[in-house]
Amino acid sequence: MKNANSAGSKLDDKKEPYMTTQDKTRILIADGHPTMQKELSQLINHEADLEICIEAKKTEQTLDAIEKQQVDLAIINIRLEDTNSTQLAEIIRFQRPDMPLVILSKHNEEENAKHALRTQAKKCALNQEAAEQIIETIHYVQSLLRSQIFGFTILVQIGRSV
Repeated sequence: MKNANSAGSKLDDKKEPYMTTQDKTRILIADGHPTMQKELSQLINHEADLEICIEAKKTEQTLDAIEKQQVDLAIINIRLEDTNSTQLAEIIRFQRPDMPLVILSKHNEEENAKHALRTQAKKCALNQEAAEQIIETIHYVQSLLRSQIFGFTILVQIGRSV
């Protein structure tokens, strides 16, 4: 049974500790936008020390995956198909108080939507600055995990180019 007394508690006996059997950080992406999810996966998979172990579009998929598989880090888009990231983060924090969470939020959401409508954009793409910011954040999370610091949430505000 899991000890959920505090953020930073030890992992239960069923789950292996952070990165003991692999030299890659195992990442779950929860994002209801297929283009963004694909671009995040490609970005992360280009890093030698990172691997996407799960891609989920909905809350239930995310929670099921976290329960059944070892995940070192969950990256959650602020908007999912069936809930928002704050609600999902609260549920994950209750079920896995040790799991680091990175919540992605984009700047100027309304402004980007208006621009996309004006230009009839077909998709949103991560710009270079946002991509670098996400990778830097993941490497920061890795350093905290290696220092045995667990159970934190980081909000990353990113811009999207259209």
